[in-house]
Amino acid sequence: MKDLALNRMIGQGNVGKMQQFLQVVATGVTATVDFWAFTAVDGDAVLSQLTNINGDSALGYLGAGATAYQGELYTGSFKAIKLTSGKVKVELSEQ
Repeated sequence: MKDLALNRMIGQGNVGKMQQFLQVVATGVTATVDFWAFTAVDGDAVLSQLTNINGDSALGYLGAGATAYQGELYTGSFKAIKLTSGKVKVELSEQ
């Protein structure tokens, strides 16, 4: 388990468990699933909801405007995300 974070980054965190590693979330959809990171794809994305695993809002993590910028990897321990515009790819935790 010492390299779990590295294994997650390279898509090997759940090897042998036949689980989905990522999911793309589109505008207006609330994804409620445990995930450890997300990235905006095809441009920036504006979020209306980002919830930590403990139920607290994590929108402040993105600063004013709640914008996730393309090319940035946002890490944490999240359980829900909803977009106002754009789309994001979420890296799923072990489910």
